[in-house]
Amino acid sequence: MKKSILAVLLAVCLAVSAFPAYATNCGENGGNALPAAGTEKSVVSAALNWLYENYQGFYNIKDVHADIVRVHKTENATNYTVAISCMTKLKASSVEELPFVQGMYEKLNAMNISSGKAKEAVDKYVSEIDFSDEYTALSLDLVISADSKGLTMYFQDGMDTTLYPIDVLKLDAKKMYQEGGKSVNSIIAEYQDTGNTASLMGYSSYNRVAARDYALAWTGSNVTSCYDDGTSCGILQNRSLWNNSAYPYVSNLKHNDCADFVSQCMAAGGIPVEANKWDRFNDGGNGWSWTYVPGLKSYMTGKKYWDASTFAAANAGNILIWSDESHIALITLNDTVTHRFTAHTNDRYNYQFYNSSAYNYYTIKTT
Repeated sequence: MKKSILAVLLAVCLAVSAFPAYATNCGENGGNALPAAGTEKSVVSAALNWLYENYQGFYNIKDVHADIVRVHKTENATNYTVAISCMTKLKASSVEELPFVQGMYEKLNAMNISSGKAKEAVDKYVSEIDFSDEYTALSLDLVISADSKGLTMYFQDGMDTTLYPIDVLKLDAKKMYQEGGKSVNSIIAEYQDTGNTASLMGYSSYNRVAARDYALAWTGSNVTSCYDDGTSCGILQNRSLWNNSAYPYVSNLKHNDCADFVSQCMAAGGIPVEANKWDRFNDGGNGWSWTYVPGLKSYMTGKKYWDASTFAAANAGNILIWSDESHIALITLNDTVTHRFTAHTNDRYNYQFYNSSAYNYYTIKTT
């Protein structure tokens, strides 16, 4: 690590450690107690150190926040949930410099493909990568467990309490390059018009950027506190930032408005509302297709708007569904280095996810 980066890291660590933020979200087993001062500094410093070590090879990073938002004690350890948010900008000056893209084109060269539909399919995929030379938000939750042996770090997926080894988020240029090569055949199959039923999938005028922009406009960023109206606890929401004028909050959703929100996003992207079918609160005779994840999936796949996709191909404005259909989110960034979603129920804003069997991916094809 360069000396200048170390200096920046030290300055950020000192600033955050000096003013730690706490939102004790419905603690249990004495979980509302604040950590000892020495431990809190170690936890925040560990989170920040990981952030820079993992991302600084690919991104410029600024506006970093690392806040302890929950403390949960068990018999043998104390678990600290650290909410991280920052702004990132790709260091690559062009999409062709991304390791994933370099791996794709190297694979095409190895296949001796320089023109034709296969090359066109890969070029189309590359043209739709969410590449930007501007800063974009990144958020994620880490859980750091402190016990007699030291600190152990985990990643939390943004919806439930499931913990994953932190290495699932490890960024590795060589691995990205290899994955780019491996993805070529599936990208070709997804993007080229085969002249069969695949060409019937999608919605030709869907504006995935408009859907993405809607999601980011109407979701609270870095929401870390518990919303409690007497019937629910543990839901991380800021409803004052929702689109309440067009889509007023309705209490019978019991805070679980993930499908409602994704439906709003897709409508903003141009998917036509179908009266009494896909129509907010007028969808009861059609499996609750606007407000219920299985109903929404059934409607969109039945209309052939959604096409089953892959982690690599699903970009901003497309769909991420938990495999048990318990939750749904709108993908809001795929720059091939990180993949991020935005969602409600738990308000999550450009929250990182990774390629996992826990998720299914869908794209809305356009022409």
